[in-house]
Amino acid sequence: IPAALLRRARNKRMEKFDVQLIDALQSMANSMRAGLVLTQAMGVVADSMEPPISQEFRLMLKEHKLGLTLEEALVKMSDRLKSRFFDMVMTGILITRVHGGNVPQVFEDTSEAIREIFRLEEKIKTMTAQGKLQGWVIGGMPMAFAFAVYLVDPEYIGELFTDPKGYVIIFLILSFEAVGVFLIRR
Repeated sequence: IPAALLRRARNKRMEKFDVQLIDALQSMANSMRAGLVLTQAMGVVADSMEPPISQEFRLMLKEHKLGLTLEEALVKMSDRLKSRFFDMVMTGILITRVHGGNVPQVFEDTSEAIREIFRLEEKIKTMTAQGKLQGWVIGGMPMAFAFAVYLVDPEYIGELFTDPKGYVIIFLILSFEAVGVFLIRR
């Protein structure tokens, strides 16, 4: 139980970090356009945003001040977070630092890409939930129909529970229902 609770808390923290990353990238891009260097722009995020992103950037900047290169500090932060979105940011930073480029534009483009990924993932979750609900409704229809028939004519459906052939039919119905629910859940 403690491991599950810890895993759940970590996942919630990472979800919050990923959502905050969009605003952090925009803030860093604006800071750099205003004349700050990359580490100062990261300091703005560490000072002005709420945890968990401020804590992670503060820790990364401390590691950088204690002697790690910015690239090493970013890699350590990426290893610690295991966030696919921060990996995109880190890769963009490392490439632009090595090969040159417009870092604020990279931040804005990455921010927009992450925002679009979130939008698409929400759409997929919605469509999946809708499909599952439809599956439950369709899966419940035979039982609802059987109950309705029972209310109208109890003797008619009662044969299913008294005749050996009825047991076979009930078994087949329940088996097909179970397979259908399994497939819908996947």
